[in-house]
Amino acid sequence: MVVPIINTNGPDIYMVNYKRDFPLVGTYVEQDDPDAGASGKMSKYLGELLKAPPGGTRYTDVIILNHGFWKDIPAASDDFVSWINGWWPCRPAGLLDSDFNPLVVATHWPSNPLGDGTADQLTANAVSASASAPSDQQTIAQLVPNQAAQPALVQALGLVLPFARTAQSGTAMPDDLVAAINAALAEAQAGDGLASAPMAPVAKGTSWGDFQDQVWKLAMNWTGIGAYILAFLIGFVFPVGSLVFSYYASSAQTFGQQAVLPLAQSLAAALPAAPPRFHVMGHSLGTGVVSEMLLANQQAGKGPEFGLILLAQGAIPSWSYANNIPFASIDGSRVPGQFSTVPADAKVAGGPLLATYSSRDQMVGTLYFIVATAKGWYGSGQDDPNESSYDYRGLGNEGFSGEVTNGAGASTEAIVVGPDAVTLPSTYGAGQVYSLDGKTYISGHSDICGPQVGGAFWAGLAAAVAGS
Repeated sequence: MVVPIINTNGPDIYMVNYKRDFPLVGTYVEQDDPDAGASGKMSKYLGELLKAPPGGTRYTDVIILNHGFWKDIPAASDDFVSWINGWWPCRPAGLLDSDFNPLVVATHWPSNPLGDGTADQLTANAVSASASAPSDQQTIAQLVPNQAAQPALVQALGLVLPFARTAQSGTAMPDDLVAAINAALAEAQAGDGLASAPMAPVAKGTSWGDFQDQVWKLAMNWTGIGAYILAFLIGFVFPVGSLVFSYYASSAQTFGQQAVLPLAQSLAAALPAAPPRFHVMGHSLGTGVVSEMLLANQQAGKGPEFGLILLAQGAIPSWSYANNIPFASIDGSRVPGQFSTVPADAKVAGGPLLATYSSRDQMVGTLYFIVATAKGWYGSGQDDPNESSYDYRGLGNEGFSGEVTNGAGASTEAIVVGPDAVTLPSTYGAGQVYSLDGKTYISGHSDICGPQVGGAFWAGLAAAVAGS
């Protein structure tokens, strides 16, 4: 018997799991899945399901969901369930035909360095990769401009930064580091640094991996940012974390090419005469999965057309879809965004293309920005670090930057849907590009399950179906 992820408020979700066939650098391959029954692999079962749906009710659409960073299988499953359960009740009465019957598919790629056993391997190579990282004193000065007002934080940073260079995930944090961190927590609590993201004191003997996991999980959902959280995360980010994060950012795009596109192609091939409509959504680094999949689809010239494309709180450069990036040039010529050709190609992206963004997303607004600046991710796909005039902001904090050529062939700024409306517009134009300003309702990086994003999801689906 095939076992999907069961939902309360919406359809079941079928998750397809992948791993690399060689650690760190191998090709992504689908895993055998006991939940797929006699088919062996979930993708094969889904193809059979499209051909012979239960009860004979044809699946009209396929919706593919893609998660972001730091997700093992249970955490990814929780995300998928939260999204669908949050959005499904938001469908307005009468929106879409009564025969609308989607098959919801979710992909999982190994993106948790602790759970997948890659953190130690990456950490072992971190020292040689960190030569261009700023000194500890420079990092502390950047993070804590008023050091006299936060002496405990400065002391903690002075210990955590060098420790992070060589510590492996199982390394126990020394007592003096634990004491310094707890003193910085107390210092932040006495002021306004904790905001609404409190963190419990660190216990003696806590491993470096457990500490990282605790802080990252907190950061994924915070609704405010304390200087202490930022500082300790940067202790991980420079230099070890930037190596880890950049590896997974690159892996996300590779996963889009090697796994998600072939999956979509195989599902479309199940019904070649009358394939279902396809839609795709990604969150965080999952927007890199989606974007690279769409670009690979365009280059291959044989994949399905995608209707709704929803990029939620994207951890990719805000200039990625721009026709040109005005602050960058090569041999005097403007540089286009890495995915600039995708929105104009109706055979790939029927639209609408929606991106949510929020100034309150500190994961993208601060942490992604720091790593992107260090690595030189500005949107072209070509790294160019240490250019002070460059804009390294993320899509999930800024929306689409620059002009984008939409499905109508018009080169224009993305249409901005403002934050003040209680509900988002009921329709979007198919083939159009929209930035959805969510600062009044997206309070943190993972806060995308509410009715406003749900409304955008349904309105985007309706526009895509109407334009198909």
